[in-house]
Amino acid sequence: MKKIYYLLPIIIVIFLFTSCDRRMESKSAPQSLPGSLKKASTGAQYDKSMVADESAKKTDIRQNRKIVRTASVSLYLENFDKGSKEIESITRQYSGVVANKSVQRSTYSVYGTMTLWVPAEKLKEFIEKIEKVGKVRSSQMTAEDISDQYYDLEARLRSKTKQEERLLSMLDKEGNSLDHLLKLEQELARVRGEVETMEGRKRRWDQQVTYSTVTVTLTQDIQAAREPDDIWKPFRRAIRDIKPTFISSVGVFIKFIGGIVLLAVALIPWAIALFILILIWKLLFAKRWSAYRERKRKEKEQRKNRSEVNVEKK
Repeated sequence: MKKIYYLLPIIIVIFLFTSCDRRMESKSAPQSLPGSLKKASTGAQYDKSMVADESAKKTDIRQNRKIVRTASVSLYLENFDKGSKEIESITRQYSGVVANKSVQRSTYSVYGTMTLWVPAEKLKEFIEKIEKVGKVRSSQMTAEDISDQYYDLEARLRSKTKQEERLLSMLDKEGNSLDHLLKLEQELARVRGEVETMEGRKRRWDQQVTYSTVTVTLTQDIQAAREPDDIWKPFRRAIRDIKPTFISSVGVFIKFIGGIVLLAVALIPWAIALFILILIWKLLFAKRWSAYRERKRKEKEQRKNRSEVNVEKK
């Protein structure tokens, strides 16, 4: 019984220490939970938002694809001015725009190109309409899917816009140092430049998707329209070609003479060098050469005289 009395204080002390530890854990646990829960909830929300953005992007790509359509048509016209005006009228009927027009005229033909912007949904019907204006030499239509690039650009643009908004809010806060303000303004200018570049590219893509670009090439042979198709046509054409042929021949002759003159000019330094060499040779070796030749001539005459004397003696 006495042993129990001795053990009782020890048991009470152990119980008190245990209860104190539990109270400390219960007090400290609520302080650490909010941060971890906040972090976990933030991560969960971030993951959910990323998944939602990706799913929304895939849904947009499937439902609203961005297609850039272009076409090119080459036509032969009997009357260039009439045909080009008719194409302009058809373009206005289809709510299109004549973006560019150029014409080149010569004695024998008229050549021109037209760049047209036409609503994409009316492109096929528009092409069929303008092909009836003249004789079709060639016609082509192409389509390019830019959906992936377009929606990637939209996502990056949203991200940059949010970054710009955060920088603006930081810039409006009080208590910023001058150095900090300068850094914020530099970063804001950089982000603003990227946003404007992306917005410009997006506008250009929107225009290309909404309006298809059609390039029309027009040609008219004026000489063929003027000259009747009869037996005298080859002779008239030959007479017409006499003048350009003669001018071309004169041009070739002038080039030939010019080549000879250039060759002569190129040979002048060589002729001067040859003349100097001949002059040096005459000054140094001409007398010796003349004496040598004179000696040889005399020896030859002596041999000849000796042979004649021997013949007479015999």
